[in-house]
Amino acid sequence: TGVAGAKGDKGDIGVNPISLTVATNSANIFSLNNVALVRSGTALTLRLENSSALDANYAAFWHTTSAVGTSNGMVPGGSQVVFDVSLAYQFSIMVKVGTQWGKIDLFRVDLAATDWYGSWTSN
Repeated sequence: TGVAGAKGDKGDIGVNPISLTVATNSANIFSLNNVALVRSGTALTLRLENSSALDANYAAFWHTTSAVGTSNGMVPGGSQVVFDVSLAYQFSIMVKVGTQWGKIDLFRVDLAATDWYGSWTSN
C-alpha cells in the first residue's frame, strides 16, 4: 500500500432546485435562487420577481388559441417583469441566475381556469 494522496479541490456548491411554495395570498411561487415566478390569484398575469443581488436573464413564450407570445430580457435585482397571460393556456420560461438555469412549463385546462399546473427542471 502506498502513501495517501493529497486531498482534492472542493467542488462547486450543489444545485439549488426550483421549489414550489404556496404563499399566504394563495399565489403559487416557483423560485430559483431568490428569483420567483408568481401566479396572481386571478391567473391573468405571471410575474418574474428578482429579490436576489444578481441579475436574472429570462426567455419566455406562451400559447394562446390564435397566437404565440414571446418575451426575453434581464430583470435586475430588486425588480420584476409582468407577463399578461390572460389569453394563454400554456406558458414556458427559462431563467438564468448566476450560472444556474431553471425551466418552468405551465399549463391550464382552459382560459376560465384560475389554476396553473406544470413542471420545472434546473441544472
